[in-house]
Amino acid sequence: MKEIRLKAIGGIAREVLDKSEEAHLMGATSRGFFLSLPSSWVVFLSTEAYRGPLTLNLAGQGADFRRLKAGQPVEIFPDRISLPQSGLVIHTGQAQPWKAPPPPSKILPPSERITLMTQVARLALAAGQPSQFSALLPVFLGFVKGTEIQGNDVFPKLERLRKSLQQQKTSSIVENLQALLGLGSGLTPGGDDLVTGFLLALKRWGHILAPGLEVETIAQGILPLAYRKTTTLSANLIECAAQGQANERLLLALDGIMTGTPHAITCASYLAEWGNTSGLDALVGMALAGLS
Repeated sequence: MKEIRLKAIGGIAREVLDKSEEAHLMGATSRGFFLSLPSSWVVFLSTEAYRGPLTLNLAGQGADFRRLKAGQPVEIFPDRISLPQSGLVIHTGQAQPWKAPPPPSKILPPSERITLMTQVARLALAAGQPSQFSALLPVFLGFVKGTEIQGNDVFPKLERLRKSLQQQKTSSIVENLQALLGLGSGLTPGGDDLVTGFLLALKRWGHILAPGLEVETIAQGILPLAYRKTTTLSANLIECAAQGQANERLLLALDGIMTGTPHAITCASYLAEWGNTSGLDALVGMALAGLS
């Protein structure tokens, strides 16, 4: 039997695990594995140091869980998680709880935020893998002409979303966010990552980016749609973002653009390394939420 200790656990993961006695292994990667709970939540046991609301950070480095068989039963106890078929036990009792800290008080003027967003976008696009969503960042940020994105069929959808936000029409914002749900492929399609970045920016910085906007009303409108239209993991991450919670790489990048700390290079690296294209797609959502 192999035993592993947890270093940290996300606040939402802790809450949903405390209410669960069983799960099943949803899938595994070189960086960890996913557990699907009966409550329709998915948590990620990760070998990485970055924390998140649904992340359980494993102590030790170098473990590779790709040989774990998907679908196997998982037993959940107050102080441990057990995978009997694999002889694996994860001790959770000493894990440090984590949740997103309050946003910093120092804020850059709008012109400096736009300049910094442009720098971060350029660097992240150079370092990461572009998608049909992130390919539009140069257009929204004004460093290429709109004629260069002919044939990109998501551009009109994003334009409608931006206009509905400018008009602060919550029903129209929900309608335009719904049109993005499930667009793309993978566990978290690009359209969902964009929605995550959009909601996170508004929940965390809406008082600056869109004063008076009823962010809670938007969240209440989009969440039931997310659980019907896209993957469970994506819907979970969208729900976390609506509560101002996200992987700390997204939080640090977002706060960096708003405050100037951390540096643009660091913000870009956080976004480029979060999933294959997820970080860049989330950045598009942040830009549409008022950072551009």
